[in-house]
Amino acid sequence: MALAITELTRGWDSTDVTGPSAYTIPSTTPGSGSGVIVLYCSREATTAPTLTPTNTFGGTWVQLGGAAQIDGISGIGGWYIPSANGSASTISMAVPAAVVNIGMAYSVLEVTGHNAAGLVVTVVYGPTGTTSATLGLAASAPALADANNGQIFWGGCRANQAITAEAGWTAGTGANGTNPNFGSKVEWKIAGFDSSPTMTQTSARWQSMYIEVAIAPAGGGGYTGLWVPAMRRNHLGSMQAFGRA
Repeated sequence: MALAITELTRGWDSTDVTGPSAYTIPSTTPGSGSGVIVLYCSREATTAPTLTPTNTFGGTWVQLGGAAQIDGISGIGGWYIPSANGSASTISMAVPAAVVNIGMAYSVLEVTGHNAAGLVVTVVYGPTGTTSATLGLAASAPALADANNGQIFWGGCRANQAITAEAGWTAGTGANGTNPNFGSKVEWKIAGFDSSPTMTQTSARWQSMYIEVAIAPAGGGGYTGLWVPAMRRNHLGSMQAFGRA
């Protein structure tokens, strides 16, 4: 099965949420066995928090890269579930206690044809404190562990503007809005390694993150269609090979 990535939903929520409380991402229904990735950018008046999803889709969320990246009043991060159970659910993104978060951008991705035992290969954050018209990484992305693996690039900026995906990448819908001003977008690429993923915008302060996802290994378990012999005694008392294809 070929590796595939689909954006299930995306948005910008400008609600002020005081922790302990949560943002709610609208309900989606990833297929049974699909990998699910939720990407987010958070905004706060002083120091942006890490947002944490409540377990759902029959799985346990694992944090991408082990931690979010905080750049003063904005933060970027993500979580994933290797194998969903096929149920429909919203995603609650919890805000820590005593924190007033003033906005959240998000994108939810479904990954199929992946390695459920090791969906995420690597995570790389872009630089902090950067204002420019191009979102990118501070250094080249590491070489793919498998040439057939997928690349995901997610970014957000402190401006109400649509971000443009790089040519040759598949673009998510993106989301932007006001109160506070923010824009976000995800793009992905399968087949053909790009060591320098980018997206463009009108100049604004931005953050980004890069994720490599693994294709399912070749072969695997299950019924192969080969004849498997077994010995049993026939009606004459002699041993005879039996099997099925």
